[in-house]
Amino acid sequence: MNYKESFPGITKTIFIPAALVLLIAATIFIIATTQKQGTPGSNNIVSSTDEICYSAVTVSSGKTCGNGVIYSIDDNEITIATASHVISDEGDITVTFYDKKESPASLLRQDSSLDIAFLIVEKSNDKNSDNIYKAVAISDASELPSYTNPGTPVYVFNSITGKTQSGSIALLSVYSEDFGMELMCCYLDADPGMSGCGLFDADAHFLGMLLGGTDDGKSVYILGSKIQECINQAI
Repeated sequence: MNYKESFPGITKTIFIPAALVLLIAATIFIIATTQKQGTPGSNNIVSSTDEICYSAVTVSSGKTCGNGVIYSIDDNEITIATASHVISDEGDITVTFYDKKESPASLLRQDSSLDIAFLIVEKSNDKNSDNIYKAVAISDASELPSYTNPGTPVYVFNSITGKTQSGSIALLSVYSEDFGMELMCCYLDADPGMSGCGLFDADAHFLGMLLGGTDDGKSVYILGSKIQECINQAI
């Protein structure tokens, strides 16, 4: 069967060596904060870019690096969701926020069957810094918004490069042999380091999290409802 139809061999390990992040870290914040919003239909900017980027983080674990999203924020802790395969068995875990602030993180829960991991970051006393972070909104409902259909524009913010990438939904559900479960498929390039990126619509509604991609411009995402179910088992 054609690779584009069956989705075997999806690249799962979309992370990059953590050392390479140092080569581009000095320019990320400048790029992200000086980007101007595009007009509707722009190829790389969603109107709600600010909301998306403030919930995005970089996750460094051992010698690997990927993305993550802020799942929740309370008075003492920030909970991060990322792809399980981003987390290395060796080395400390560090989370870098949108403002380039780095914080150590601890592993709260890791589910390899769903390829999800949750991290905990202790909040600092720097309230001015913490106040710019935003948690994604995940509904308990199992259904996607009623307007979400194949062809719907979608966006991800890559915290490593500081850029928003756009695409569209290809299939609401497709079985991935590599992940062993149903995932959403989108026409959106997944570059190295993008595992754990949040998927959003044009109104910044959180739809899911990037797990892997193909060589022909498709990527797959676990739905926000599955992420919600997984964290509920940890608390």
